[in-house]
Amino acid sequence: MFTKLSVSLIVTALVLAACASELERARRAKPIGDDFSRALSSGYLRLAENEQASQYHEHVEYLAHRATSSADGLHPSPKILKNKQLELTSARQRLVKSLSTNARITTPETAAEAQIAYDCWALKSSGDEKAGMQAGMQDCKRRFEAAMGLIPGSATIKSVQSMVTPAARPVVKTSTQPVISPEDHLYQRLKPVGKQSASPQIGEPKHKFMIYFDFNSYLITREADDVMSDVVAKLKANEYKLVRIEGHADRAGPRQYNQKLSHLRANAVQAALSSALSRPLESTVKGFGERIPAKTTRDGIREVLNRRTEILLF
Repeated sequence: MFTKLSVSLIVTALVLAACASELERARRAKPIGDDFSRALSSGYLRLAENEQASQYHEHVEYLAHRATSSADGLHPSPKILKNKQLELTSARQRLVKSLSTNARITTPETAAEAQIAYDCWALKSSGDEKAGMQAGMQDCKRRFEAAMGLIPGSATIKSVQSMVTPAARPVVKTSTQPVISPEDHLYQRLKPVGKQSASPQIGEPKHKFMIYFDFNSYLITREADDVMSDVVAKLKANEYKLVRIEGHADRAGPRQYNQKLSHLRANAVQAALSSALSRPLESTVKGFGERIPAKTTRDGIREVLNRRTEILLF
């Protein structure tokens, strides 16, 4: 006779086997279709693998199935919520509106990143109250808002984004999964948002702030929100005549790739600041690629101090 414990173990084993089977199918899938479905496929697969590593097995099968469907050229719709939550419902409406107004075509990789981050947010919001789940939910929410901020015409970011000051020690996240990858087309079609101009030479800035990025990423992380609030306060108080936002990259990867990545980093910061101000921020925006390192390195070396965007208030 089976005991309750043995039955529970058997059920758990079956669930894990199903998750592993679906995940393996997603890994073997050969993506077809448009850029949006390809980006969805790689993103859902990455998220499924992250959830498996975190042992949130209840999410793995769902995400892996979405990765497989997207690899087949389909466009799964953003997750529909069973328990209506005002913030998530509003976020889904914003996302669906953007997707229905050609974001899939004009900015397919960014639109895919927004949908994946939304689904991640929705999944974790329906989970338990464990600290890891709650922290993951907030991270997914920030990733969603960052991606939405880069879709032209989409609703702006509501939450304050993260920055660190030059004096602070940069926070390096441990994830090894790139946000942008040449192999899965996660950045090639993204175009810089906002005014691109040369940096006028007008002396030293009154205030200088920096945000550091994960390797191969233009998404703003959540550390040091207090510093970002200080920046917004100074902007609201009009304690400046000019704002310059300058993106940079390290020397890992091709020079042309890093040039585009630095533009995306600068644009992401401009979008976050505009959102926090509830108005477009008038600023000059420029990407310098790997040309002006904060720390000199050999070619091909990853260096967090060089993966940055500088905000200069004059």
